[in-house]
Amino acid sequence: MKDQARDASEHANSPSLEDNLHSFFQHSEVVINAEESLEKRVADVLESPFSSEAAEELARFLLSEEMKLGREAAEYIREEGRP
Repeated sequence: MKDQARDASEHANSPSLEDNLHSFFQHSEVVINAEESLEKRVADVLESPFSSEAAEELARFLLSEEMKLGREAAEYIREEGRP
């Protein structure tokens, strides 16, 4: 009887599939946006390899909050995707 109550409690407290998918897609969007921003900045550096402005912009982006959130979102997706 206690086992059934514990199982019911765990089920009630676990996120639904819809919640999990919603969270996964939100994190995916953060990763995609960070990746697109990174690609643009890398392309700018490749187009103007001697431009200190492009290199500085890339460096600032790599240390930015957007990049940090992208790394955290990617880690979340990796962890949640493990069997």
